[in-house]
Amino acid sequence: MAVPNHLCIRRWTTKHVAVWLKDEGFFEYVDILCNKHRLDGITLLTLTEYDLRSPPLEIKILGDIKRLMLSVRKLQKIHIDVLEEMGYNSDSPMGSMTPFISALQSTEWLCNGEPSHDCDGPITDLNSDQYQYMNGKNKHSIRRLDPEYWKTILSCIYVFIVFGFTSFIMVIVHERVPDMQTYPPLPDIFLDSVPRIPWAFAMTEVCGMILCYIWLLVLLLHKHRSILLRRLCSLMGTVFLLRCFTMFVTSLSVPGQHLQCTGKITSSCGLAMATYGQSCARPMCIPPSYADLGKAARDIFNKGFGFGLVKLDVKTKSCSGVEFSTSGSSNTDTGKVTGTLETKYKWCEYGLTFTEKWNTDNTLGTEIAIEDQICQGLKLTFDTTFSPNTGKKSGKIKSSYKRECINLGCDVDFDFAGPAIHGSAVFGYEGWLAGYQMTFDSAKSKLTRNNFAVGYRTGDFQLHTNVNDGTEFGGSIYQKVCEDLDTSVNLAWTSGTNSTRFGIAAKYQLDPTASISAKVNNSSLIGVGYTQTLRPGVKLTLSALVDGKSINAGGHKLGLALELEA
Repeated sequence: MAVPNHLCIRRWTTKHVAVWLKDEGFFEYVDILCNKHRLDGITLLTLTEYDLRSPPLEIKILGDIKRLMLSVRKLQKIHIDVLEEMGYNSDSPMGSMTPFISALQSTEWLCNGEPSHDCDGPITDLNSDQYQYMNGKNKHSIRRLDPEYWKTILSCIYVFIVFGFTSFIMVIVHERVPDMQTYPPLPDIFLDSVPRIPWAFAMTEVCGMILCYIWLLVLLLHKHRSILLRRLCSLMGTVFLLRCFTMFVTSLSVPGQHLQCTGKITSSCGLAMATYGQSCARPMCIPPSYADLGKAARDIFNKGFGFGLVKLDVKTKSCSGVEFSTSGSSNTDTGKVTGTLETKYKWCEYGLTFTEKWNTDNTLGTEIAIEDQICQGLKLTFDTTFSPNTGKKSGKIKSSYKRECINLGCDVDFDFAGPAIHGSAVFGYEGWLAGYQMTFDSAKSKLTRNNFAVGYRTGDFQLHTNVNDGTEFGGSIYQKVCEDLDTSVNLAWTSGTNSTRFGIAAKYQLDPTASISAKVNNSSLIGVGYTQTLRPGVKLTLSALVDGKSINAGGHKLGLALELEA
């Protein structure tokens, strides 16, 4: 039905608005405007561009916003008398419509919905904050940092200063705790009557780690993560600052029975440290890098297979300590042959490693690395590549820091458009692992990679889960069933395409010189590999890939690899 011209807009219902939207060509917005938000004639007449951009509508297409506002403005121009009767004037609380009405009366609008530039009247008031919608914030000067970010930065600096000050106070307090025999602790009627639980401290630490993981996940997915981080830093800083004063009031005067102070001097900094209970009773291992999380499960799927390739690897070492590595492969499908040559020299006295690379694409690479010289666990690498054919050059600075319970990495990839920063961090505690990986592209001024992983590993079992960019979810399990049998399970799901990938793999050691590998996935692709050590330094690998869905149709692949090392 068409909207009758003689019908007053005051009497328009949601059905009339729906008909008007269809007549104007906005079919896709009938449901959200009429059915969901119940716009009638009066509410349609008072609709503004700010309403279309801001919640709850939040129309994302700029062209539709402009075209819809142009149609609404035409409607407002026809029914100016209705707007004036409703009180949209300078005396009303919603006086922001007054310049809009006067502009409709005195200004001719262009076809794109913008006012004519000849008008210097009150239409300039449309540039107010109400019509500058930028994710809920007003637009600030380009040269000034948003105050919201300044607050977050200051809160982070505040919490780091408080943490350092608290650590210093704890060292002083633990070194000056009075003798418990001379000054026994005050009696506690409740706690003295409750038996002490040995695993209470460990359970508290586990609960704390779980809460930290949950908070990191919320921080990653939250829309206003800067506000969340700012408030958390402010609360943590204040709580730990108050803890400094309570240490003087409680622990320094009379120690509690749970406090076991055993001062020790560390070899690196020579400061006296104290431990609570058994928190530092056994050494912690260094967690792997983010790229190596779940590596044991991936190796079962990847190593021992080379479908569609004929490959030769040769490694040797000269008397002077220079290592030579060369690799060549031929693709049986395309016939393309590729090869690489690498030389490596280690200057152990200074912790330096020099590496030269060349491949059949005529790309030259140089890598210089220094490890454990500036400080223990720190490795710095400078990597460059040059292609004489195209003249393309690239440079990358890599850094990694490995200590007990932590593994950090930061790489800067230099490019003419702007450097890209790759960062990663992995934290480990009693077998539990948590890691984060990001990439910031300065040319686009945004995060191009945002990954998070959690895992658990023991001697013969490893569990790994990861979330990549909030769209790809994956997990893997590695299990060493016995001394000769290793198994692995891999699962992945992508939300955008709604595709699921699943695979099972196993490796069995037949004897010290031979092993067999097998794997299968949800696409019915079956892979089998056999590896035989012919003699020390000579290894032969045979592999085959069979398409289980079309066994008789062909398309299967074979692989051959030979490794020589001297």
